[in-house]
Amino acid sequence: MLKKFFLVIGLGVFALVANADIVNITYADSGHAKILARSRNTGENRWIAEIDIKKNQDNNLITIEKKGEGYFGSDVIYKTWRSHGTFNLIDNKMTPVVVKNEFYDKSGKIVNSVEKKYDAGTKKITCIVNGKEKVFDFPDDVVDDMDLALTMSNFPLERPSVTFHLLSLEPDLYSFTAKNLGTETINVNGVDKKCYKIKLSINMGIFGAFIPNTYFWVDVNPPHTFFRYQGLESGLNTPNIIIDRVE
Repeated sequence: MLKKFFLVIGLGVFALVANADIVNITYADSGHAKILARSRNTGENRWIAEIDIKKNQDNNLITIEKKGEGYFGSDVIYKTWRSHGTFNLIDNKMTPVVVKNEFYDKSGKIVNSVEKKYDAGTKKITCIVNGKEKVFDFPDDVVDDMDLALTMSNFPLERPSVTFHLLSLEPDLYSFTAKNLGTETINVNGVDKKCYKIKLSINMGIFGAFIPNTYFWVDVNPPHTFFRYQGLESGLNTPNIIIDRVE
């Protein structure tokens, strides 16, 4: 009920957000990363995942693949999952096309399936969640949760902040403002990394005060590699976690 309440209020606030921005994607090279998530409250490991980013020969199509295992979400069920996203990259603008996520239990049975189809022609996003359809308007500045870290690695450092829409895994559509808080040195796997610290705040007016802020740490040097995330695991009812890049 609380999640639905915040969502209704949040969707009402979207109309007030006039200065939405499109982040230009300058750094989107093919690469591999391994990330580890742990509970912010207890420090216990929750899950581990591997991410692969690939560009086609014409550099106008990006695929992101993610496979992971562990405890993801608000339940206590051990899962494995596979995610695949396709994105157009034209004139440095990254636009989602199709993103699909499938979660499996220990027996290999699908326990959650979310497919998001972005139709640039109709300006609609059609989501199929465990067989049920959910449709959103397609804002020009929309970022899918699967390419959020890559978008933050391309934060426009000449600007103090940017505002955009995020379609989360569940899926739900939110408006966020990202601000560059300056530099901070963090320790990742025993190595000190000087990073830009980027804060994401949800645009829900006074109701946003009830939702934890999200933070990204990215290398100060190009291509501004992602090193750490802190915030909700996914939607409003999911755990508060820290994700570190471990490889």
